Amino acid sequence: MAGTAEKKRRIAYLITSLDVGGSERQLVGWVRGLPKDKYECHVICLSGFGPLESDARAAGAILHDLRYPRRRAPGTIRGSTLPSALMAWLRLVRLLRKLRPDVLHTLIPACNILGGAAGRIARVRSMMCTKLALGHYRDNSPILARLENIIDPWFDLIHCKSQAIIEDVLRREPVPREKLRLVYNGIDLNRFESLPDAFTVRNELGLRVDDLVVGTVANLIPYKGHKDIIEAARLLLPKNPRLKFLWVGRDDGIGESLFRYASELGVRECIVYVGPRSDVPRLMAGMDVLLSASHEEGFSNVVLEAMAARLPVVATRVGGNPEAVVDGITGIIVEPRNPVSLASGLEKVLEDDETRRRMGLAGRARVEQEFSYEAMIRGLDRLYDELLTR
Repeated sequence: MAGTAEKKRRIAYLITSLDVGGSERQLVGWVRGLPKDKYECHVICLSGFGPLESDARAAGAILHDLRYPRRRAPGTIRGSTLPSALMAWLRLVRLLRKLRPDVLHTLIPACNILGGAAGRIARVRSMMCTKLALGHYRDNSPILARLENIIDPWFDLIHCKSQAIIEDVLRREPVPREKLRLVYNGIDLNRFESLPDAFTVRNELGLRVDDLVVGTVANLIPYKGHKDIIEAARLLLPKNPRLKFLWVGRDDGIGESLFRYASELGVRECIVYVGPRSDVPRLMAGMDVLLSASHEEGFSNVVLEAMAARLPVVATRVGGNPEAVVDGITGIIVEPRNPVSLASGLEKVLEDDETRRRMGLAGRARVEQEFSYEAMIRGLDRLYDELLTR
């Protein structure tokens, strides 16, 4: 007699939205990669879907919208929106009772708080949250910090994306080390095959084939360090007149002031801003180096993507960057909030083609060995196994 098919594990993810961002792309990648015969994946969005909706559906996700009013920072809860937050939370409780997921997996601080409380009320079997970044946001929000201190211990496991995040959580929160698990981000290397040549990409962007192109893929947010890049550009341009800075990312309200500052320093003409793009691997084919100037970072998807694209990386010494970039081998680690250090690191990489080629190849090999998409999916699968075999 044929055996009974094993019931699929139902995973409910809670995230603010499916806007274009590193965490959102990673979530879609999780859904795509988890075995379809083992998992049924639901994605619950706090504030509507977004540009990655079609990708999520194509990956096999079943989508739900809690209809919390979208703000500039989706999912941010302010006093004036508490009634809307309460209504969204009640919808979440009802949805969880209806879905009866085996695991509730939350991402983003507001979702961790709302999801942890809702999951406890709805008696979800197992709960896990992902810590995407260091806890600097808690320093300016004591209420949020207190709520996290209450709710985070309710999660059965806490997934951290870097060792730096693990140490930060232990320092800030009353969570035992035994609950913390490390699974690094992983990169789908297939996205970085069969890309156009640099000439084609640069021609589309109005760049010259002999320009030295420093790419930064980051939304225009103060902590991403774009102002530091502008000041580093002023230091570098006299010696490197062919230098161009290609910026990719959403303008979260500071673009006008950044470009005005660049004009004041005389470097506006060397900055090419293309806004948010979904074809980052293609754009990387037109870059010579990837620069991450962030003041804070959990574990950067973009740094791994650049390494997958065989680009040398100049990245600040924050969060998980030193865990990804091997200083002097796959790129250069520089000090945050320090334009002089940024400029010095870029000079080392830009000085000759062979240095860039060697670092790019070493970065690609490191991603293949340590940060593959398959390794990430296996790690996530192990976490769900651990939760559901207790």
